[in-house]
Amino acid sequence: MVDEKTNEQVAGEGVQVDADELRARAGTFAFLARALSDEELPVEFLGALAAGGLETGTALDGYMAGLAGLSAEQLEERRRDLAADHSTCLLGMSARPVSPFESVYTTDEHLMRRDSCVKARQAYAASGFAPAAILRVPEDHIAVELQFCAMLLNRAADFVAANEPEAAERDMAAQATFVREHLVGWTPHFCDLLEGRASTDFYRGIAQMLRRLVSEESTELGE
Repeated sequence: MVDEKTNEQVAGEGVQVDADELRARAGTFAFLARALSDEELPVEFLGALAAGGLETGTALDGYMAGLAGLSAEQLEERRRDLAADHSTCLLGMSARPVSPFESVYTTDEHLMRRDSCVKARQAYAASGFAPAAILRVPEDHIAVELQFCAMLLNRAADFVAANEPEAAERDMAAQATFVREHLVGWTPHFCDLLEGRASTDFYRGIAQMLRRLVSEESTELGE
């Protein structure tokens, strides 16, 4: 959320939507998408966290505070710790991995690439979303779904700035529908597992942050 409103707003069902607010929400989705992708986080990512400026109200805050003032060698140590936690939890390199795929949580057989994957692909195509950089994973990977929401919110913000309210409302509606149909039902369980099995406050904080984001988004949908 932002404190200062700009003139870049669009009315939707009586509610003023601020372009900067949309971009801030998109930034949160994009940050979580990167943190939960199948690629290890580079040391530059940790360097940016160490620079400060991000407050999440989760275990991630304490982790970031511990990065301040670390040398390049110490940051590289932290990077290796995160890589190990990432591999153990999200890449299946353990006896109790945390699957990042929607279909595992939404099918009785707990199998990947089922209906949720097909429906996610259809939603992406309908909105012109082509996550080329990460299409090597199934379309219902948590990082791809979060990246899709970020894209829709950023594009809606651009439409607000361009004074194209109908286009902005279309993308906001698509994002709300996707959250309701593809995130609300399974991410709380995913977050519980990740928070419980992660060995670093980084991934525990990421789980807490995602849980809260989806809860806030679903609350807005209810309103």
